[in-house]
Amino acid sequence: MLITCFSFASHSFTNWRNQIRQKLVTPDRNVEGMSLKALQRYLFSAFWLCPSVTDENKNFRLTLALRAFADGHKLFRKAPNATSIDFWRAFKTNIDSMMKQSPERWTSLKQKHTRKIEALNKED
Repeated sequence: MLITCFSFASHSFTNWRNQIRQKLVTPDRNVEGMSLKALQRYLFSAFWLCPSVTDENKNFRLTLALRAFADGHKLFRKAPNATSIDFWRAFKTNIDSMMKQSPERWTSLKQKHTRKIEALNKED
């Protein structure tokens, strides 16, 4: 019974990761131009039943890290299957280093990407 539970959890987690990656780099929506809050809702709303403020804050940092990673690797401009990187392995390395940074760095990153999003939306 326990092995079945672990197998189900592992399978569910893998599906969740793939859905997040596919949503992030889809050519079907202008993910790059979404505000950070809209991107957070787009990526995670299917997985939230009733998120607490703490969950939303943690997810906001994850959303910001995912957006910065995708922008840094220019994944918004590539077809989803055209990436030559191991997305999750590279992202894990990236977020591990980001989590060690100061809160000021997170604020700076948020401001930087907010300006990028505003500039992209002005172009449209």
